[in-house]
Amino acid sequence: MLCLAIIQTAESFPALLKRIEQLAVAGKLDAAASEARKAIALQPSAPEGHYWLGRIALKQGKMEEARVSLTRASTLKPSSALAKTIAELLGKLPAPPTTPKPEPAKPALPPSPLTVAEYKAQLVSIPTGSFLMGSADTAPDRKPVHKVTLAAFKLGRTPVTVGMFQEFCKATNRKMPDPPSWGWIPDHPMVNVSWDEAKALADWAGLRLPTEAEWEYAAQGGEAAPIFPWGETYKDELAWSSMKEQRDKTAPVSRSTNIFVNAYGLMDMAGNVFQWCADWYGADYYVRSPEENPKGPATGTDRILRGASWYSYTTSTSHRVAGRAWSFPGKGGDSDGFRLAQ
Repeated sequence: MLCLAIIQTAESFPALLKRIEQLAVAGKLDAAASEARKAIALQPSAPEGHYWLGRIALKQGKMEEARVSLTRASTLKPSSALAKTIAELLGKLPAPPTTPKPEPAKPALPPSPLTVAEYKAQLVSIPTGSFLMGSADTAPDRKPVHKVTLAAFKLGRTPVTVGMFQEFCKATNRKMPDPPSWGWIPDHPMVNVSWDEAKALADWAGLRLPTEAEWEYAAQGGEAAPIFPWGETYKDELAWSSMKEQRDKTAPVSRSTNIFVNAYGLMDMAGNVFQWCADWYGADYYVRSPEENPKGPATGTDRILRGASWYSYTTSTSHRVAGRAWSFPGKGGDSDGFRLAQ
């Protein structure tokens, strides 16, 4: 009896396919679709039932149903003639609608800090971790690329502003440095500030300057050694700097354009102002740098600056996460600023 049932099923399948074709030619599409489903139930691994169901759905204007059935038929080893027909029918279908991938919601940033107390309250927590520091394809003092492991720390999400430095000067009876050509603007990064002055504010605030390694680790934003804070290609629209035209001054830390905020919530890690770090500069320091919490050479004549500035418009190399600059610690320029760490 079992063998007889198998023979009857095999014989009924071609007959069923013939019936489907007759109904389809007669325009009885709903009946033909019903018979096609019966054929699929009888032999689900045969391509013909799926082919007919897809062909009928195409005639009925049911494009997605047609796509599903014809695609299924194409995977079930149809004969070369049937495969060609299936491919032709699939080619007549419109491209499937694409649903734009929603961008992940970014957490709302707090207002840019106006006072040193607000700055301290908004310090960003950077987790402990290891990263690859340096760059193999640029300046010699960025080589070799080496593994660094850092303890957790906190870092200011913006550079220190003019308003904060004015607050510091008023509290300590200090004189402000000479202003830049555009004058002092409270929510712009502080410039014309020496390393010594930056450290004095840090000491007064109970904070410190970040090490060079901490700065680079934070600038990577948790990514695996990006070339720039945002990825592999320099982009004018993500920094207050430009390879197209020279900027004429710093920009507010509170701006909403020409700004990139990395995954840690840090801003201006490329452009606006170079930023003093705690370390002495050593051209060959990476050769002997310790793996854990490096703090730079014990002595030197220049201090490290990181991050490029509004004035960096002839080359994008300084905007790189691994970019290094240095200057005499007793004097700052109108492209030099700083941020604080804890």
